[in-house]
Amino acid sequence: MDSKFAQFLGSLPKETLPEPVGEEVKSEPENQSTISAPAQLKRGRDPGKRSNPEYTQMSAYIPKTLHHKLKVALVQQNIEISELIERLVGDWVEEQERNE
Repeated sequence: MDSKFAQFLGSLPKETLPEPVGEEVKSEPENQSTISAPAQLKRGRDPGKRSNPEYTQMSAYIPKTLHHKLKVALVQQNIEISELIERLVGDWVEEQERNE
């Protein structure tokens, strides 16, 4: 049974037709050496806290002006918001435990 596109494909010049699937296509002469690529390239970012089961997400509302000042300070000091919150909350919890 012919494909429903057989008539259309038959009318196209041969150079515009795609190469058949499953046939080996050689893009360079056999006598040239090839440079092998690394075995496996890493794609995307490293896994972060979102995918780490030891972390959970939280949110809070703060005034916009404070948020802006916070972002500026974090960029200047090259600190992530998560790192700052973890330190501040950790210190606060330790203080609460000492006061019990």
